[in-house]
Amino acid sequence: MKLNQWTLDPVNNTLIDPNNSKITIEAKYAVLLEYLAKNGDTLVTREQLIKDVWQDRHVEYRTVNSAISRLRRILGGDRDDFIKTHPKLGYSMNCRVEFLGEPVPTKKENTTSLNKFKYTLIAFCILLCILLLQFSILKPERAKLDQTTPLPVLTEKEVSVKSLTYMKGWEYTPSISNNKSLLAFTHLSKKKGLYQVVIQNLKNQKTRAVEPASNTSSPFWSPQSNELFYKSFKDKQCLIKKVYVQTNLTITDPEVVTSCGRVNYLADFTKIVVSSDMNWLYYNYSETASTPRVIRRYHLKNHQTQTITAPSMKFLGETNLSLSPDNKKLAFMREQDDFSVEIMMLNLDSGELTSILKSSYLPYSLDWSKSGTHLLYINENVDTLNAIDIKTHEVTSLFQYSQQIMDQVMISNNELLLSFGDLHTANIKQIDLTKPELPISDLISSSFKDHSAAIYESNGQERIAFVSNRSGNYQIWLKEKEHLQQLTKFKGRPYLEDMTFSANGESLLFLQDRKLHVLDIKNKLVKPITHPTKLVKNFIWQCNSDENIFIIAKESDIWGLYQVNTSTQATKLLTTGITSIHSVCKSDKSNNTNPSSSYYVSNIADKGIFQLTSDWTINKKKHYLANATDIDFYDNRMWAATEKAIYYISEGEKIFQFDISTRQSREINFLNVDTYFLSIQNNKLILNDLQLADTFIGKITLPGLSERLLINNL
Repeated sequence: MKLNQWTLDPVNNTLIDPNNSKITIEAKYAVLLEYLAKNGDTLVTREQLIKDVWQDRHVEYRTVNSAISRLRRILGGDRDDFIKTHPKLGYSMNCRVEFLGEPVPTKKENTTSLNKFKYTLIAFCILLCILLLQFSILKPERAKLDQTTPLPVLTEKEVSVKSLTYMKGWEYTPSISNNKSLLAFTHLSKKKGLYQVVIQNLKNQKTRAVEPASNTSSPFWSPQSNELFYKSFKDKQCLIKKVYVQTNLTITDPEVVTSCGRVNYLADFTKIVVSSDMNWLYYNYSETASTPRVIRRYHLKNHQTQTITAPSMKFLGETNLSLSPDNKKLAFMREQDDFSVEIMMLNLDSGELTSILKSSYLPYSLDWSKSGTHLLYINENVDTLNAIDIKTHEVTSLFQYSQQIMDQVMISNNELLLSFGDLHTANIKQIDLTKPELPISDLISSSFKDHSAAIYESNGQERIAFVSNRSGNYQIWLKEKEHLQQLTKFKGRPYLEDMTFSANGESLLFLQDRKLHVLDIKNKLVKPITHPTKLVKNFIWQCNSDENIFIIAKESDIWGLYQVNTSTQATKLLTTGITSIHSVCKSDKSNNTNPSSSYYVSNIADKGIFQLTSDWTINKKKHYLANATDIDFYDNRMWAATEKAIYYISEGEKIFQFDISTRQSREINFLNVDTYFLSIQNNKLILNDLQLADTFIGKITLPGLSERLLINNL
């Protein structure tokens, strides 16, 4: 088709000028221009373009605008000479459009066409015979491949692990220098110590910290030299710095490159990456505690900064990024407000955003295969390395380890660095909140990993439900006096958390792999709970109820508080705008709406905690912690309430008590106890006491990795 003086060939993605010079354009630009041309001077909205040109993929308006701007630069002329902008609406063609078709055939031409058809049919038959012959020759080879599809997952029996680091504590986020002589990683020797970027000479094993007096993380070597980029944290601010390192571990003074925003404790140890041409630095950026994380890139030569993602959620956002070998695609994880995760892929040329994989739980980092055809990630059981084909989205399991693995980094076509070992040992502590001195004691303690306890007390008798791996994998256990029994027999390695008893102590509400279930303790029967959305954000039992629960869910982009009956699965929306909820219940089973029971909630519009009225509306007169910072009130596990106080986690892992009557906060220091989450049950503060285990950086070689990915995706 002709567009004024230009000729568009949408099949070959070319534009031809009057001098017959060809300009090759991106396929998406050709489709966009053809679509606009076919609609002529008719207005086409951006929504139509996203639907028909980008086929309803994750594309934002700025991507469409960018594509239009690119076409205008190629076509030349004034702004609206070819494509007219209709402000806030869309676009239309603003030039002469002529479709170049063939002339109508005469009878003679029809005869010629018939002869052409006969010859074409003969040629097709010959080609078909050749293809059948080739298939018969290749069939035995394909049969061999089919017999080996899929290949079994490699384990420690087939793949040896070569240890590279030997320090006490955590060693993770590895990065190897361009000449393979230096290893950088993040190290934590003890809880509440400093996170340190450590550099190790791989030949003599000598080590040195980059900034011994500062918290640092996420090292990434320059693709072209021994220049090391990393994150540094000070005064609640995140900075990206760089140093130059010699083989003898001589390090230059740190130089600030750019800011990565405010400190975000749950996302500060994700990777930063630098493009192989040394042009762009990519990193996560947090503006405030109440805005989602985005991805920015900083140009290392002209010092420009660009924000390249715009997540639509309110709280969480982007994390765990990785750049493809050709520098054209950026993969990252997008954490939704209901804690579900998507692996996303951003085309850096076109701005097209594609969802690769959705899951209720995807931990830690991403990395590309050297071919750029697959993304590597760790599965939800944190023990298996997987690869996903970016085109077919087929998943291949590659390597399984007996303990936790994380932070995979490809260093050759079949060699990887990984961090090996479980991060924590775990026991459960309880703090009696009825006593002013807040005495702490063991609730559940063993040589196994015990966590996520729930307590029920009646007539002086106590039931404790908790998660433990004492049977070989994680199950729910029940302790009554000295009697201990296993309540569940889940297969595999289920991810169990957030347990709470019903009013009569006979039912247990919990999350299994981020999905809500209820357990009938007497019959040991587990039933999934149907709720308004696929995943639950926060949930509690309704006060004095054995059947009704409250959950926080998002429907049509609106957060709401729902009441769900665990027996009938009936669901009722009570109010909107609520993002988390806790209760302070009075034991009056005769009245489920007992006014003496209180519900505390966080609100999407305002910071802090509110009480709900009896008709489920927010009581703005009872508003607490309105000026608090660095608190994630949108997560039930980060705060809880009693009649007299609100307890919350802030500044990473510190626990605070807010007195409701005096409206004053104070830090509570439980010596030698470290936790990420808390809960309150029966006037007891329950903490998972997570103590550091030892991990190490190791190297593995996966034989025939390229062939393994190819075969498993045939």
